[in-house]
Amino acid sequence: EFTRSADFSLPVERLKKAIRSAAGDDKAHFFDATRTATALFGSSLGANMFMLGFAFQHGGLPLTAEAVEKAIELNGQSVAMNVSAFRWGRRAAHQPDFVRALVVQPGTAAQNTAVAETLDDLIARRVAFLTAYQNAAYGKRYADRLAALRKAEASAVPGST
Repeated sequence: EFTRSADFSLPVERLKKAIRSAAGDDKAHFFDATRTATALFGSSLGANMFMLGFAFQHGGLPLTAEAVEKAIELNGQSVAMNVSAFRWGRRAAHQPDFVRALVVQPGTAAQNTAVAETLDDLIARRVAFLTAYQNAAYGKRYADRLAALRKAEASAVPGST
């Protein structure tokens, strides 16, 4: 139906009710993976790996995390993003409120703030995000790596960036 109708919308609550009925309330977990992946990665492409991590953390996969990440690596497509999405999905299963708080919801004041206009603003925002996600050392590591890249770029292509 959704392929033929631009106005189609999924009956989300009805689907959730059916899933709860079939799986049981204790085994039915829901998370807006598309919105979260878009907020975290700039596109919804990470949503499936996010949900794989979410399902993994809830005990839905008879594999180790290392095996899943190795499979992602062997696939060779968007490895960093897919591993990150898998890990974020695991974190969302473990700390859903924390992950939801990082994702701007529609209608909130934060959604209407201006997007960073300079590279320095963007880097600062991402450092703050990584610091909140893990710790200050993680944010600093990101900033230090970007500083080294920017220095190398400036040497190779003066006046760039």
